[in-house]
Amino acid sequence: CLTELAPLAIEAGLDIGFEAEDHPTRIRGNPLLLGELINNLVSNAIRYTPRHGGITLRVHSALSMVNLEIEDNGPGIPAAEREAVFERFYRVRDRLASNEGEARGSGLGLAIVREIAGLHRARIQIEEGGPWPAERGQGDGRGTRVVVRFDEYRERLGVF
Repeated sequence: CLTELAPLAIEAGLDIGFEAEDHPTRIRGNPLLLGELINNLVSNAIRYTPRHGGITLRVHSALSMVNLEIEDNGPGIPAAEREAVFERFYRVRDRLASNEGEARGSGLGLAIVREIAGLHRARIQIEEGGPWPAERGQGDGRGTRVVVRFDEYRERLGVF
């Protein structure tokens, strides 16, 4: 997914990175749907992170849990709107997309992400990002961290 999206991030003047453990982390799921989940989350980060900002995708596991995180140092999502953004057609009000001139899209991306997460028995949560290392870009806010938690998923499905 990042290979496909990296050129868009670079064109937008963003630093994009990937962090993972030294060993493979696997979950069973639909690769097409999980790719769509990642694509939507990273595309949103590209859209809302200001030029010279940064985006990091992380994958890590602990015991029977796998976490997928997409973090950026854009303006962030106000706490009061973090649940509402998962509703169909909802868009954060009075916010311009940093790399598209204006907020574009139908407001379906995060609703689709939540649906895909649910199909994989995962939970999704939006948190405040940061602190962001100075060498990883100069965004204008603490940013957003979206965490998709595949709790006990590996153990239940026999994947270790």
